[in-house]
Amino acid sequence: MARILLGGFEEAQALSLAHALRLRNHHVDHSWSSTDRFEEHAANSDVVILDLSGDDPSTRLLLEKTFRLRLQTGLRPMLLGILQTYRGPRFEEEIERKGVRVIYVS
Repeated sequence: MARILLGGFEEAQALSLAHALRLRNHHVDHSWSSTDRFEEHAANSDVVILDLSGDDPSTRLLLEKTFRLRLQTGLRPMLLGILQTYRGPRFEEEIERKGVRVIYVS
């Protein structure tokens, strides 16, 4: 059972994803769209899943905070970025350098 933190998702998407993850016996901590106390929750998570589909500054900040946390703690938490559209090789390379594994969904 993994402790999973969701960030940057719209409410309906977050609820749907959280429900699917809970059915697989994972603990879904919170869905965060703001940066309030995000680092504290990310530090206690095994996986952080971010919706990187839009070019939302607050989601970019969540990504940066998680990346800095990974630099301090090693490989935890793992980072998963969900994209609904292809944003080009430069964007993908940038986030992969930060340790994000990318999944494209439709």
